[in-house]
Amino acid sequence: MKTTYCLRALLAVGLLAVLGCSKSEPPSGPPTEFYGVKVDLAKLDSEFATAAQELQDPARKIRTYFRYGQFAQAAAELEQLAQKPALTESQKKVLSTVLEQTKQVIAKVPAPTGR
Repeated sequence: MKTTYCLRALLAVGLLAVLGCSKSEPPSGPPTEFYGVKVDLAKLDSEFATAAQELQDPARKIRTYFRYGQFAQAAAELEQLAQKPALTESQKKVLSTVLEQTKQVIAKVPAPTGR
């Protein structure tokens, strides 16, 4: 009886150790579309998910600007973030890609109609 209990406990501890040690990647989804232009905000999010706080905050602002259709502000924030010296090469590449996509969105935004 004690042997069965010990084996079950040992098995449970081993199972928890294996599950607890698995490395999970941040979720990455398909690009989000704005005015027919696909912008890879999910890649931006995943690239900056584990970055220093001074890099994460502007990345969150960019997401917020997109959410509210403030594409010019998003572009400005992308350009400022790209100037940070602490960026890795992959972060610089993602910023460059998203900035180009943002510029394409800005070019496609319809002009406001005055009434």
